[in-house]
Amino acid sequence: MSHQQGFWDEIDGCRTFFPACGYAVSTRKFLSVNGVRLWLEEEGRGPPILLIHGGPGVDHRSLHPGLSVLAPDYRLVYFDLRGHYMSSAPRDRSCYGLEVDVDDAAAVIRELSLRDACVLGHSFGGIVALSLAARYPQLVKRAVITSCPVGETDEEVESRLSADPQSVATNRARSEEEREERYLEFYYFRPPDPLTREFAILSRRCYAMRKNKRMLADRGATDVDWKGLLSEVTCPTLFLYGREDPIVSGRSLREVTRPLPDSMVVEFRNSRHEIFSDRPREFHAVVHRFLSETFSKRPRGVCPLFRDFSFQSTPRRIHVQEAPDHEEWIDVAAFVP
Repeated sequence: MSHQQGFWDEIDGCRTFFPACGYAVSTRKFLSVNGVRLWLEEEGRGPPILLIHGGPGVDHRSLHPGLSVLAPDYRLVYFDLRGHYMSSAPRDRSCYGLEVDVDDAAAVIRELSLRDACVLGHSFGGIVALSLAARYPQLVKRAVITSCPVGETDEEVESRLSADPQSVATNRARSEEEREERYLEFYYFRPPDPLTREFAILSRRCYAMRKNKRMLADRGATDVDWKGLLSEVTCPTLFLYGREDPIVSGRSLREVTRPLPDSMVVEFRNSRHEIFSDRPREFHAVVHRFLSETFSKRPRGVCPLFRDFSFQSTPRRIHVQEAPDHEEWIDVAAFVP
């Protein structure tokens, strides 16, 4: 009899088995770092990208299958932050927090020998990714930060969410089924495909898990000194956000990242929080061009995505040449310092 990987936990006092992620990736394994076991999955070939999921509370499954759009060109390394889903959850509350997450991510890069790694952080994972780039600059060659409320406090984000119709509708839902539907409307600009929907719902349901509740209580709030953090980021950094995403203020993001000498901000229209699911083709085009340009040597201060544009603070449409005989304009706005 085969042994199914997973673990037992409780939801509302009911003992439940939670199976390991069933996404069709090439490898799955545990990696022991810093006294915990982290769950890893990999797919794709090419230069490595360490993917850091959002939350805290959701796990790496929230990135499936959207980020697979990058797999044809890159080696994608997913992992669950400690205390999340398959990764182990220490009992000591001092074993949680942003600094610990950053140290774990650095350990993953070292253990897997991810040379010249890019780090891609989604939502809260963007905070981890930026902190990783700041504290371990020798490990991170470039960073992609997507759907992260950079430059804002939790209070500012909550104030904006309180006025968002989808957020209000989610909070007022009368049943779990209705709550899940409103949840999808909040995070996605258009109804997600069946597989995306499946993983989004599976990841969301973990908020009700006893393991998750204990981990979130132990973590507490995450306070970020944005000015101090960004001043320590030296690698080329790409910031992405959806124009319809109520979690991110494009104006605040552009303003706080303006002093960064080697960064750019890209706005995706017709997109909310999950850009890689709402606009997969455009997401791939922008990220791939940024990474392929920055993998080669270039003078510092030359903006790779927009080297054919003058540097200015007004939005410009991005010219993408995906192949020698195929080039087009894609409908995203780019802001450069």
